[in-house]
Formats: sequence, structure tokens, C-alpha cells
Amino acid sequence: SPSSQSSLFPTGLGVIRITPTTSDLDNITNSLLSANVAQDKKDKKAKMKDAVATAKHVITSYTKHFDIVEVEVLLDVNFVKATQGGGVATWLDAGAQRVVLDEESVHIARVPPHRVVLMCRPSTIPVPDPSLSLYLNIPLISLSLTTTTPGLKEKSEHWFNSYKNPKGVRGIVEVGKEADIKVEEIVSMLKSGWSVVVEDGDSTLLATATALSFKTDRPDGLFTTVVVDRTGVALGLVYSNVESVVK
Repeated sequence: SPSSQSSLFPTGLGVIRITPTTSDLDNITNSLLSANVAQDKKDKKAKMKDAVATAKHVITSYTKHFDIVEVEVLLDVNFVKATQGGGVATWLDAGAQRVVLDEESVHIARVPPHRVVLMCRPSTIPVPDPSLSLYLNIPLISLSLTTTTPGLKEKSEHWFNSYKNPKGVRGIVEVGKEADIKVEEIVSMLKSGWSVVVEDGDSTLLATATALSFKTDRPDGLFTTVVVDRTGVALGLVYSNVESVVK
């Protein structure tokens, strides 16, 4: 089973985000650095395969327990620097659909923008200029709200307003388990076009916020609802009210 030092974060239907352990990252770094200095081509190739095998083992240790469609891997900037960006591609070669990188790592990584999720923490960085090509070239931005820092709500609202559908950019708001957030704030985020994930979240809180963000033109106020399984296959059509969605 996955190491207790690793962490797993669901970011969507059939999607998980993995944070590898420092040990796993060190093993991959050592393999890639050995490959860089290897004189023999076979030895170089073997070391690179070792790095991919380690990454694949980490991914498999999670996905074998779940019905997973896509995997995202959150990578530490120190790992990205140590491997000169090459370690990012290793995780993609191992089967991850996307890598999650901070602003500094994005500049170093040598991977296509559509395989990157930009991780931003508005509690520690200023509101960016959305005209910057760095942001507009990346189709998925993950906004991490993990503290109750004063002014965090106002700063995150600036983000929401800045990133309302610029060139197809999609956003995920990740709310850490220690963050104090109310259902009204989640509803506001959803209505702004962001997906919201709450770590160790209250299922009733999330379901209520989701239901309250729905729109319907039916006179009885019911929502037309398609029931699907975890892979997105439609199972049937029903009509739901807020209470039934919450349950």
C-alpha cells in the first residue's frame, strides 16, 4: 500500500493527485543523475528506465486500489531543479496524465503545457497578471487555499475575476482541511466557473454547495440529473431537488 508519507488528493471524477515521498523522488533523481554521467549508452538507458520504473511503481501503488481514470502528480520544486526539469517527463512516461508544478518549476520543466497543472497559492504570492504567456499557455490552474491568512478571501476573488475563461483556462480550487470555509463561499467559487475540492471535506457541505449552484428553468425547481458511474458512463436520467442531491 502507499507510504503514509505520501498523500492522495481527489481532484475530480475518477481523478487523483499524488504527492510522492521524498524517498521516491530521491531515488528517481539519483537514477537520472547517473544516466546523465553514464558514458555507455546502454547504461544510460538502463538508468533512465529505472527512474521510470520507480515512478510507475508509485502510481500503481495508488491506482490499483481505486477505479481511476487519470493521475496527476504534484512535484516539489527541489526535485524539478535537481533533475534540471528532466524528472518531470519521467512521471509522464510512467503513466501520469499531468504534473502539478508551481510557478518556478513551470519555467524549468520541459514538457508540453497541456500536460501541466499550474499550482498557485494566493496566500503567499501576489495576484498574477493574466496577460502573461506563462498562464495563458497552461489550460488548467489549481488554486490552493490552505490557510486562513487575513485577506485570503479578497485575494482569491481577484484570481477568480482574473481567470474567468481566458482562452479556455479551467480552474480547480483546492481547500485544505485546516481552511475555514463556508457553504456560501463554495457556491460563489462554483458560480465563478471553478471546480472545488475540499481535503477531508464534509460531504454534506460539498453536496449542498453544489446543489445550490445549479440552475433550472423547470417550474417545480427540480434539476435534470444524469446519473453516471465513476468512468462517466451514463446510467439513467432522473429529476432531483436540493435535498436529494445532498443525500
